[in-house]
Amino acid sequence: MKVRIRNLGPLKEADFEVGDLTIICGENNTGKTYATYALYSFLVDLSESSVFKLMPTEFKKLASDGSMKIEIDDFLNRVREGISSVCAGFPSRLHHYLSAPQGRFERTTFELEELPWLFNTNVPVAYEFPIDKGRLLTILLDAKNARIELRLDSGLNATRSGNEEPELDANILEDSDFVINVISSLVNNISLVGMSGILPQRAFIASTERTGVVVFRHGVNLGRMKRFRGTWGDVARRLRNHRWRYKEKIPDEILYPEPVEANLGFLELLESISKMTSQVAESHPNIVSDFADLLGGEPVVSEIGVGFIPKGYDMKLGMVESSSCVRSLIALGFWLRHQASEGDMLMIDEPELNLHPENQRKMARLLARLVNVGIKVFVTTHSDYIIRELNTLLMLNHDKPHLKKVMEVEGYKEQELLKPEQVRVYVTQPMNGGEEKNSSGYKLVPADIDPELGIEVSSFDTAIETMNRIQDEIIWGAQE
Repeated sequence: MKVRIRNLGPLKEADFEVGDLTIICGENNTGKTYATYALYSFLVDLSESSVFKLMPTEFKKLASDGSMKIEIDDFLNRVREGISSVCAGFPSRLHHYLSAPQGRFERTTFELEELPWLFNTNVPVAYEFPIDKGRLLTILLDAKNARIELRLDSGLNATRSGNEEPELDANILEDSDFVINVISSLVNNISLVGMSGILPQRAFIASTERTGVVVFRHGVNLGRMKRFRGTWGDVARRLRNHRWRYKEKIPDEILYPEPVEANLGFLELLESISKMTSQVAESHPNIVSDFADLLGGEPVVSEIGVGFIPKGYDMKLGMVESSSCVRSLIALGFWLRHQASEGDMLMIDEPELNLHPENQRKMARLLARLVNVGIKVFVTTHSDYIIRELNTLLMLNHDKPHLKKVMEVEGYKEQELLKPEQVRVYVTQPMNGGEEKNSSGYKLVPADIDPELGIEVSSFDTAIETMNRIQDEIIWGAQE
């Protein structure tokens, strides 16, 4: 997925490709967090928008005949037009998502490169959604015959007269706009699954505010109604209850940026979330156990709420008792254990927050392992330790005998190694191309990634070289 953003706060030009691992580096106040929050908010906006819209005539055919077909080319054209429309309208909604004054982003533009359809299976796939009284809406994806079919099954509880098909209960069809929006939303989700190699199915973000959120969550008011997040189970439940109305208006006053609300909402639902087991925890339990080693213990949900059991101790600590490292990472630990799945995107603003250099190295290796099990990772960082450790994972991924020995001695694993084509790195630089900050803003510039030497981030190297030069002058200057 290639993104093109213009005039996003201090970031005047941001052209970047979201790879398996995407990293944005740069000095403070140059737009890194804005880019991250804007991308996350766009994914939320896209999940809440109907990029495919069922036409009233199509709904009438579905309601009268019980089924209808859409040619795949027509479907894809409508989906692409829908995504373009969401992109065009997104900047006007961005101030809501980032809790900024109206008009702050009036010059902002947001574009995606045309997205390919990746649902290439020749085996028809059917998605079934319960509607009411046993009835099902079936959406059939038949890529081989280049069609999508919608079927409305009147279900087991309807009465039949001879061989006639039962009529649908009027209460489910009386609000055609409601049903059209629900069906459009369901097909929208399936269309995004068809593009799942490019667009993530779900995104989880760890904002820079995460440490405060986990401590003060009970005293924080979300300040606005929860908006629908696009899960199919919720669609079916709300449709059955006849209570939901699609795309409710966002209130004008918003207290917190979308990523902060997402962190609050995740912790608010943690009691329910913690009853589930993630696909990552089931298929790759070592990732969860290695994260516990990084954290120094196990995150728990107990009678005291969100808690932490330090390794080697039989006690439960609350968040106010726990270290800043724990407060920074505990939500990520819960996500890994209970929600993380292949096809998701993990976004972390400054993963090095409150971490000792050794744990920053462990974090880099954890992110690489997540990439290699099919989770896209998007981070901003100021950490030379994280970049250097990722460089090590790139440099070790070569067929040289001595590298195997290095891996064995230092404890590296095959599943941690990275390929250059998996990684995209961008650095914020002044628009004038110079080293000095300037009032004209910043742009994202791709960093060089050498298969033998890894990632080159000059801003880190310059700071380290400056410190080395000063210390050399302190130590050796008197001898000159």
